[in-house]
Amino acid sequence: MTATGATHVSRQGNTTATTTRARLWALRRPLLMLFVPWMLLVIPLGVFTHEHLLQNISEPMDELRQDLLSRATQVMSRSLISMQRDVRFIASSDELRAAMDTGHRERLARLLQHLAIASGQYAQLRWIDANGREAVRVDYTNGVATITPERALQDKSARDYFRETMAGEPGDVHVSPLDLNIENGELEIPFKPMLRISVTVTGTDGKPAGIVVVNYLADVMLERLRLVGSGAGAEVHLLNGQGFWLLAPRPDMAWGFMTGDSSATVGRTMPRLWQAMTTRGNGTYSTPDRFWSFRRVSPLHDVLAPTRISEDRGEHWYLAIAMSTDRLVQQSRKAALYVSAAAIALLLLALRGAMRQVLANDDRERALCDVRDNERRLATANGELQDLLAQLRTMQHELIRAEKLSSLGMMVAGVAHELNTPLGSAVVTVSTLQRHLQTLAGRVSSGELRRSDLETYIGDSRDGLLFAAEALNRAAVLVKRFKQLAVDRATSERRHFELVDVVEDSLHLLRHRPGAGAPVVQLEIPRPLAMDSYAGALGQVISNLVDNALKYAFAERLGGTVRVTATCDDGGERVVIRVSDDGIGMPREVAAHAFDPFFTTGRGAGGTGLGLFIAHQLSVEVLGGRLSLDTAPGQGTTFTLDIPLTAPLDSGRPVGV
Repeated sequence: MTATGATHVSRQGNTTATTTRARLWALRRPLLMLFVPWMLLVIPLGVFTHEHLLQNISEPMDELRQDLLSRATQVMSRSLISMQRDVRFIASSDELRAAMDTGHRERLARLLQHLAIASGQYAQLRWIDANGREAVRVDYTNGVATITPERALQDKSARDYFRETMAGEPGDVHVSPLDLNIENGELEIPFKPMLRISVTVTGTDGKPAGIVVVNYLADVMLERLRLVGSGAGAEVHLLNGQGFWLLAPRPDMAWGFMTGDSSATVGRTMPRLWQAMTTRGNGTYSTPDRFWSFRRVSPLHDVLAPTRISEDRGEHWYLAIAMSTDRLVQQSRKAALYVSAAAIALLLLALRGAMRQVLANDDRERALCDVRDNERRLATANGELQDLLAQLRTMQHELIRAEKLSSLGMMVAGVAHELNTPLGSAVVTVSTLQRHLQTLAGRVSSGELRRSDLETYIGDSRDGLLFAAEALNRAAVLVKRFKQLAVDRATSERRHFELVDVVEDSLHLLRHRPGAGAPVVQLEIPRPLAMDSYAGALGQVISNLVDNALKYAFAERLGGTVRVTATCDDGGERVVIRVSDDGIGMPREVAAHAFDPFFTTGRGAGGTGLGLFIAHQLSVEVLGGRLSLDTAPGQGTTFTLDIPLTAPLDSGRPVGV
């Protein structure tokens, strides 16, 4: 092509593009009428899809927080129950009774000493008499349990825990607030979180003879709570009834009520979160940077019940799990990007289709205008010209119909192979009925409607609708079968089913491979043969075995047969399924590795070497059976699957493939 010719073609292309843009601008109103409904559909659909994706992302995070909350509660429960068990053990011990009756306290002191060493979690274990005087006290520090000399024993009659425990019913357990240990009027440094649990002990006269008190080193429990969240990237918060932190992500936030920092409360830093905690007790909450799940925990009511608790002292805590919103924000942005890209692509496709439709309609309108002009110019022409005009009109309608059929054919070509025939038939039938309806409407409008036209239309419509209904029913059956197959393959749930139904659904596509000389798949499975097992796993095994036979058993040979048979054993508890072929068989060295992962003789043909491996794993670990192989060169291959009719209760776990 010469430079002049190339320039001419370029100018012609530019002229065509300019003309098209000018036509679209002139046709902008009908273009918008076609495109705006797509916008009204795609945009809300995109918003809904984005919200649905966010819900799918946030639900596992909510479940994780609830799980961490339960685990943290269990940590606290185990600690409190252990403390209660120990304090009741001391209160009911013979050593304590002997100390009360005889005044000899050496045995009791040794008991407390041994218990302190064995536990390793108690800072002090004490027996305080009815006057509030320490009778026996054991201090545990740095792994050493020391019996306090009598001269160092103190008067605790003024302490709240003594007075409240003595005022309670015999045998009642009292739990003090969780605070920091104070020695000689000063906070012990480093901080030593302390929780005291005490119980009243009665004498032989039935009157309170004193109390048993253990001082629990709560830093062990708090560290365990912190570790619950650290492994999952979450923060564990423990608050007292006034909103002060007992356990916080930063050490400087905790124990404000002991250090004099009255601002270190959730009520001051996050008042709405604190309001939600105090009003609801249990629930979830969101702040700009965190998601929260919280629970109100009363040591006595929730853990050591049935016992009493002094509610006015606020002996309850708030346990909360907090997770950062960063992950959800990132996932939200990614989901928004994907949804936006999909929405833009759909809108572009819709715009392109609307443009084509508008231009096609304009072309038809212009053609109709030309026809009308010709009609006016040839109104006085003879009959021959009238016949020619009629032929031209007929050809015009045929071209329009051919264009519609061509477009319909392109749509049908994109449908899945199995749905192609019924849905294609239904679409063609409905399209034909639409054209008949348009023709009938045209004749009604022109006043040329005849009775025969109406009768023909009614008959054609009845036959066409029956035909379309049958085609759609066939498509619905296929969709239902494939839907059940997809559900079975996507989940690992067991259900009751007929063996032949599952096998037929799994092999439906494999049995209808196109091409002359393709191998034939024969099923010989009796009905009824009901199973209570995992249909998805069983279908996967059968389809893998049959697909393996179809790919490799017959090499270049035409024809061949693959048989799938099933028989029950005499006891009616197991079923034996055999997949056999009359193909080329396997050499011994190939058969020895048939169930090995990534072993394949068809690597160059796209084989992965995982089909038989997955079938073997599913047979053993999910279906609770065994899969064996019998083959020889030139004698075909037989796979034997021996499984119970009722799958074992411990099967169904994911297979590591």
